[in-house]
Amino acid sequence: MLPRRLLGSVFLLALLAGAGCAQAPLGEAGSYEVFLAGPDGPLWNGTVGVGAAQATPLGVLRAASLVSGLGVRVEETAQGPYVRAIGPVAETQTAGWCVFVDAGAGYVGILRAADAQPLHAGERVLWAWSTMAPGPC
Repeated sequence: MLPRRLLGSVFLLALLAGAGCAQAPLGEAGSYEVFLAGPDGPLWNGTVGVGAAQATPLGVLRAASLVSGLGVRVEETAQGPYVRAIGPVAETQTAGWCVFVDAGAGYVGILRAADAQPLHAGERVLWAWSTMAPGPC
């Protein structure tokens, strides 16, 4: 698991990045491992299959929400879709959801909208709850 301070930094960067994103190139259709890590531990882990048009972190989150029954609440913003809640865990003033992709070298935060990052075979997706750390990172 990533340190809280790092998660908070990536969450802030994800909020600031992605303005004016155009439609991303298609990802690869296939099965993706998805991990949903809430504030008290795992909410759900599993594999979902998606088509090329849904092969994005947001697309696999939506597929995982259907399989798990957790549901997801997404708001469309000028910067792209913003995940407000996964299952019963909704954002607060100081905490929210951030996404990481592992292409084989460890999880890395994405700096574009979650529907604009194409996924490729073998990549894994982690949606993690992040609490913003006070002070500079």
